[in-house]
Amino acid sequence: MKYLLVGAAVLCISATVPARANPALDFLLSSNGHSAASQSVSVGSGPAPALLATARRSLGANHRTLGVPRSLWCADAVNVWLSRSGHATVKSRRARDMVKAGQRISRPQPGAIAVFKRGRHGGHVAIVDKVEAGGFTAVSPNYSGKVSLVHYRTASAIAFVMPAS
Repeated sequence: MKYLLVGAAVLCISATVPARANPALDFLLSSNGHSAASQSVSVGSGPAPALLATARRSLGANHRTLGVPRSLWCADAVNVWLSRSGHATVKSRRARDMVKAGQRISRPQPGAIAVFKRGRHGGHVAIVDKVEAGGFTAVSPNYSGKVSLVHYRTASAIAFVMPAS
């Protein structure tokens, strides 16, 4: 298990894990039968508000509440939110693979998936909630072991992705 300590917070660091490594995720990863790469993207309305609303409902939740594995669960949580909001999931537990969840955009927008690099192979993902000068607040899974609202600098993300519809 790998963790990144940032102040008093612990962030998940996704490791390379086979997409079907956990049978409990089989339903989640195949539940809507859509491939994210082949789906259309809506920026103004639709997927972004639905995904953000779904993520906000999980504030304060931990891995057990979401029904995902205990370690490195940030990407698992985003896949749960994608599925619950009717969007294509990414068939991977790697946070950096969330760039495949839709169309890349140049800056954060509410409802976009923010993808972060952590170390050489790890990553983190969160859902942009509010954009502010120089940064954004996001619904961040596995931040200190729960889903939290966290402020990030815009430059800290390696990609922003609007989910496929």
